[in-house]
Amino acid sequence: MSDKTYVKKLKPHHQVSLDHAVVKVGAKWCEACLKSADSYEKMAKKYSNIVFYDVDADRFDKEKSMMKDINKIVKKTKAMPTFYFFREGKVVGSVEGYSTSKFKMYLAAIEA
Repeated sequence: MSDKTYVKKLKPHHQVSLDHAVVKVGAKWCEACLKSADSYEKMAKKYSNIVFYDVDADRFDKEKSMMKDINKIVKKTKAMPTFYFFREGKVVGSVEGYSTSKFKMYLAAIEA
């Protein structure tokens, strides 16, 4: 098994493109976030043309982020994990919890 990770940990001082991306908002203490990590990693490996990010909501709340778009979604996130799907810098959808069918629908929308 490879040690390579396909999901990028996004920190508040990072600046990234949200052209074709998925952003998972979670927390270290969130059990559901931990349970979805393997599936999220597999999805990131399968859809290599889309960038997958992992955001620690607690860290973004404590530190001033350089990314206004990420700040907005972290502040409005009510359930963890929540996944946000971006195409050309705009949110095209979100999924609370991990639902493979909804995930695939939004990934198709990003790729189109």
